Amino acid sequence: MIRSAGFLIIDKENCEILLIKNKAGHWDFPKGHVEKGEKKEEAALRELTEETGIKPEEIQPLDLHYKLEYYIKSGKKRVDLQVAFMKKREIELSPEHSEYKWVKLDEVERYIKFKEQREILRLVRESLKPLC
Repeated sequence: MIRSAGFLIIDKENCEILLIKNKAGHWDFPKGHVEKGEKKEEAALRELTEETGIKPEEIQPLDLHYKLEYYIKSGKKRVDLQVAFMKKREIELSPEHSEYKWVKLDEVERYIKFKEQREILRLVRESLKPLC
């Protein structure tokens, strides 16, 4: 199984989520492969910093965790995602991404290609209703 981990970064004040556009032209969340010997939490933080320049001390992780499982050409893939709040809005994108965007939680699903990710976003929106 291919393992990946990442964060759903939320600007609580504006009720927006951070999306980054990958080389394939799809909007996505900051995430990436879990390396051998690495815990999913470590991988998520590493990928967040590599892809966006966001440092661990700049986020406030919440106790909201989601798991996606789906099949790709090379086999089954599992993505572990955690929700975190952040106030910083300026991002330092990695060269593997072309742009970033803050999108209202109630509009974000139209940017996401894959239905599994859209379902996660629906659950996140429901969970965060009392908070933003």
